[in-house]
Amino acid sequence: MNTVGEFYYRFGNYQSFLGIEFKIDAFSVLFTTFIVGLTMLIYLYSCGDATDGIYEAEYGRYYILLFILMFSIFGIIYTNDLFNAYVFMEILSLTSCSIISIKRKKENYTAAFRYVMLNEVGSLSYLFGIALLYMVTGYTNITLVFESIQSAWTVYPANIMTAVGFMIVGIGIKAAIFPFHIWLPDAHSHAPSSSSAILSSIVVKVYLLLMVKVLFRVFGIDILKELNIPAIIMIIAGFGMIMGSFFALAQKDVKRMLGYSSVAQIGYIVLGIGLMTHIGLSAAFFHIISHGLMKAALFLSVGAIIYYQRVRRIDQFDGMGYKMPLSMIVFSIAALGMIGIPLTVGFISKMNLGLAALGSGMII
Repeated sequence: MNTVGEFYYRFGNYQSFLGIEFKIDAFSVLFTTFIVGLTMLIYLYSCGDATDGIYEAEYGRYYILLFILMFSIFGIIYTNDLFNAYVFMEILSLTSCSIISIKRKKENYTAAFRYVMLNEVGSLSYLFGIALLYMVTGYTNITLVFESIQSAWTVYPANIMTAVGFMIVGIGIKAAIFPFHIWLPDAHSHAPSSSSAILSSIVVKVYLLLMVKVLFRVFGIDILKELNIPAIIMIIAGFGMIMGSFFALAQKDVKRMLGYSSVAQIGYIVLGIGLMTHIGLSAAFFHIISHGLMKAALFLSVGAIIYYQRVRRIDQFDGMGYKMPLSMIVFSIAALGMIGIPLTVGFISKMNLGLAALGSGMII
């Protein structure tokens, strides 16, 4: 079914409230195009360096898992149904867990166990929110829920308020939003380098995109503002930016440092979402793309250094520019972008976030 600027596909030709519905619009096309392009570059890189530490018999399974991971990501972006999003989230969580543990080392198993346990808590929280919405609206289809939620809000405000809280917490755990980030540093530091790039630059961002869907396409700005959700989100974002940066500076392992820096950068994205303005949301989307590019470059360049030089500690990187100049050039440019140095893409995205915050008139 076509509408202006949107395309709906219903599996089995069932009505929206009965079947599975995919929605293709500018939002989904933009991010799937970005994800496909970035993933293709990461796959090309992984042909040389990604399999370090993985048994040869696991090579095939590793790449199959990566393709299943991408399938589930596209499902989350395209689906127009809250419960179907939950199903794709579960596939994504299990696949990510398998990728983290594929090296068969104790630290990998520990990181994978922590990841899957916390992510299941997030899944159950999200699912409980869906159940509450279904109780008061009778739908899980995002479009139909949005059409019904205003009338449901006047009759069942407590249910709606509880659903908002549980769904934000559930997605927040999966997106590693502070203070639900504790699984992220271990998972990203122990996974293969290409997987670390995908987890940090793509997977956690997909959950942030799902949060945008839930906040804006399910509940709507009016209900969120009545519940003071923007203020709560921005407080969380502020703590995430500060504490993520603080923890990153305290690390000695370079991949753990990059993992904690993602927590800080996720805070910037959450700030843009919490502004609840068109400019703020556009700035958040731009930072999702810019951070995805920069963090992929950082993890891949560090992965090459670890593979060829066998070093992970930051104090062992002295003189690395002479040994691996290309990798260090890529690393340096991406790191400057993460900081927000002028003339880098990171500066542009953070400047846009700052302007959006100033334009909103809210105290941050």
